[in-house]
Amino acid sequence: MSKMPGLSTSVRSEQVPLLRSQSRPDGGSLRAQGFPWIGTRFPPATLLIPIAIATRLSGQLPSTTLLQILQRLVCRLWYELNDPESLPVNGRIPDALCANSAIEQNYAAAITVLEIVEGTGSMVGCSAASLFASRYGRRPTLLAVFSLAIAGYALLIASIFVPARTEAAVLTVSVILQSLSSSLVTIFIVNTYVVDVVSVGERTAALSAISGWCALGGALSYTLGGLITTRSDEPILVYIVAAAMLAVSCLYVFTVLPESFPEEKRDELRRQRLAQSAASSSHPHRYMVSLALIFEPLKQLIPGWKPDGGRSWRLAYCAVHVLITQIGSRYAPVAIVLYYTAKYAYTPAQTGYILTTLFLSSMFTLTIVIPSLVRYIQPYYIQSRSTTFSSEEPNDDTDSKTPETSEHLELHITSASWVIAALAVIFAGAATTLPWQLFAAVCVGLSTAHTPVFRSVVAASVAPLKQGEALAAVEMVSSVGAVLSPLIMGTVLTATITTFPQLVFYVHAVRACSMFSAHCVPLNLLPTYEC
Repeated sequence: MSKMPGLSTSVRSEQVPLLRSQSRPDGGSLRAQGFPWIGTRFPPATLLIPIAIATRLSGQLPSTTLLQILQRLVCRLWYELNDPESLPVNGRIPDALCANSAIEQNYAAAITVLEIVEGTGSMVGCSAASLFASRYGRRPTLLAVFSLAIAGYALLIASIFVPARTEAAVLTVSVILQSLSSSLVTIFIVNTYVVDVVSVGERTAALSAISGWCALGGALSYTLGGLITTRSDEPILVYIVAAAMLAVSCLYVFTVLPESFPEEKRDELRRQRLAQSAASSSHPHRYMVSLALIFEPLKQLIPGWKPDGGRSWRLAYCAVHVLITQIGSRYAPVAIVLYYTAKYAYTPAQTGYILTTLFLSSMFTLTIVIPSLVRYIQPYYIQSRSTTFSSEEPNDDTDSKTPETSEHLELHITSASWVIAALAVIFAGAATTLPWQLFAAVCVGLSTAHTPVFRSVVAASVAPLKQGEALAAVEMVSSVGAVLSPLIMGTVLTATITTFPQLVFYVHAVRACSMFSAHCVPLNLLPTYEC
């Protein structure tokens, strides 16, 4: 990525964006200048790497600790309501006291509610972040989301020092704030930032690399979180560390990260929205565009009218793809761990080996393999598409599409990832020794490219100013898939864990094959821009 001439640090006005855009036919390329006080000049997407790592690391670091806190709260509430005399006067409740079937049922119900709250909160958070970013910019939105997450962690720490009934209320508010500022929401903003600052030809490689750095943060979170909790035996310490990471991230964003969506682009987007609102007042289906404000990004999924009178279905099809993807992919690591634990009596250390291997393989695939592959084979796609363009008669539609890149490349990478995913999950269920199971985890990691690469397909489906809203819409749909995933795939595994535990892997494989066969042809037939 090339470097741009520096911008004087004395110029701080919103009228002079920190990211100065270069004029391009497709409107997709932005470049950032370096910052004198950090000593060197970096491409804008590179500045997002620390945020990507810190986001996933701080988000997953306390995940197991939250379950422990929730279990103790459910146990204490049950005894306060049913047998208060059994509670110890001071100190923690003994684990043996919580080994009660009624408490375990309440705990399972609480976990289900927690999953639903987190999924719903992520959906609402993506919508709110999209609206906020379109009005005030990506940089303030990142600061706001990090601040919400810090407030959520602070409330959770405070909940430990209050009575049980008050603790439940404080913990509920904390979980809501954490769900609104989850790593999924932050990564959505980061992806939107990437789409803003890289050219069309660099977009796929950049989105893949950022996802890889997020995977590194996830791999570190399991090791670091377990180490902190084990060594300190204090559940709140892991939250203090996570909140401190987010505070440092806020400082980093405030002092280093430039704005990628300057005021003139926000004003232009606002004008387009006002024009669409005026036009929709006479539309026969105006009730469909009168959705509640919180679901405004989902309007992007409503097939609009094209100049030729047809409907634009591409983004809606992308959303269906993302939903089905999330339902299966979200539960795949959990299914592998539960299967190995039930069938091979895995220890926590062995579980850690599998998860760490999977995340490191995913990181290597996303940060090294996919960007290198795109740079190597992209010229062949560009050359092929350039030949196609030169042989066609020019028209209004093709003139807007330069032969700089082709969505066919992203679709082919996605298809290859689905083939690898189908084979990898079957192999994971068939592996019987730890070395082969670790190799299966490596193969599963190699199949993770479909998620960021398909986000590039989503971004290519709309005009540049609407890319943030399009990404928000598919992330909201992805949040629905995150809620449905444990309900659907978890039910399959639970029902067959004692009779045919490999069934869940075959279901994953069938889903992967169906995604491979179902999405390529329709998306290839739909034009890149339909708005």
